[in-house]
Amino acid sequence: MRSLAAASMLLMFTLLWPGLNQAGDFVQYPGSVLDRDMSTKSTMAIKKSGSSDEVHVYTSRDGFDKVVAFYKKAGKEYAAPWTKLVRKLPDGRDIKVKVILLDGADDVSESKHWVQVQYPFIGDVEMAGSTPRYKDVRDATSIVYTHLKN
Repeated sequence: MRSLAAASMLLMFTLLWPGLNQAGDFVQYPGSVLDRDMSTKSTMAIKKSGSSDEVHVYTSRDGFDKVVAFYKKAGKEYAAPWTKLVRKLPDGRDIKVKVILLDGADDVSESKHWVQVQYPFIGDVEMAGSTPRYKDVRDATSIVYTHLKN
């Protein structure tokens, strides 16, 4: 009887602790909200290229560092070239970006499952010459989960 109780506790702990999930599993950040419109737009954009990949966009009111720490328990941070760029909004706020690979891959080009965490949320960017114009900027942390099916 004790072993059944212990097994049940272990199973519950494993399911609730993202760092112990099998590599490649995506766990939605607690309290984050799926942005269906942005998810659909992002998925449709990559499907135009003939891909069957999926993108899910979530937002959270929690801080960037807290969200990054959550996903680092489940994967490995990848130093993507675009995360090293120093970008700022016109109001002077830094745009922070981190990529976490969830499937044990060493590079995003080899990964099938990853998240990109960004603060603030930016819904769209238009270029005016070489100057970006950010649109739909929200005081939220975005979590973009990409699942490659090809």
